Amino acid sequence: VGGPVLQGVDLESGRLEIKNRLEALLGKKQASGRIVLKPIQKFRGIAKSIYGLFFLRSYAMKNKEKMKEEQQHYVTHDIGLHQDITKAWLLQTTRPVILSVINDPSVQMNVVKLSLSETEEKTRVLRIQVRVKAIMEAILASSDSLQSSGPVFKFLLRLLQPGKFLPDDYLTPLEKKRVTLDERGRFINMTEKQEKMIMTTFIFHRVLIGQLLLKPEQSINIQISENAAINFKLLASAIYHIAKESINEIFETAPVLDDGVQSLVYSNLQIAPALTEEWVTKMKAVFNNWIARSYAFMQKVKNSNTT
Repeated sequence: VGGPVLQGVDLESGRLEIKNRLEALLGKKQASGRIVLKPIQKFRGIAKSIYGLFFLRSYAMKNKEKMKEEQQHYVTHDIGLHQDITKAWLLQTTRPVILSVINDPSVQMNVVKLSLSETEEKTRVLRIQVRVKAIMEAILASSDSLQSSGPVFKFLLRLLQPGKFLPDDYLTPLEKKRVTLDERGRFINMTEKQEKMIMTTFIFHRVLIGQLLLKPEQSINIQISENAAINFKLLASAIYHIAKESINEIFETAPVLDDGVQSLVYSNLQIAPALTEEWVTKMKAVFNNWIARSYAFMQKVKNSNTT
């Protein structure tokens, strides 16, 4: 130990030599039949123990970070896949309205900063309101169908699991404000209203508005006219403001934080002519009905998975 291999000595001499070398190496001496450590060896022992603890802590942290990165990679893939699945479901559900906007690009709906006659403005407002109503009622009708929307709600249940690591940039500042996260950014103790918000912002904000209506050329893989793009943005804006009001009412607050969509659509002042009070009230009733039915359906899917 601590030196070259012993050669040319008998067994007993070799044992004695190894014993002497070991004691010299460890700084030990015989005293009253006990082996006593020198102070320097005590210090080294403590130092090694502390180093070992730090090493284990560092190793554990690296493992945690590796686990987090692997889970985030999987969740990122799962989100992208189910955004496409959700987009396909919503496109199939709202197909008549989407095609009407694409196939008749000359239809005028724009009410933003234009000097229109009273009759023309009413006509354009009616075109927006009829199409928004058709979109929302179609989504409501298909949201509790296991065949059409089942895969979407199964995914949302996975997304909402406590302890799940989400991609660092997934939640918007507004969502982070309204959910409960641990120190590592994972969901904990999700309430019903928090789950309803995540469900709604995924389906409506991220997919219906953010992809299908604001990026129809990418979503449908078809070239559209400039006027058709404006019409889609008008529909997206009206739906966004209805959804925003409904979610704010659920939380009973309206914080001014980025929700990932507001900067992409027309403001409520810009499309004020289309957001008549009576119509908005009716559309919020439809939207709230969708939230209630969809959440109940999601819980049904959850219970069926656990039985």
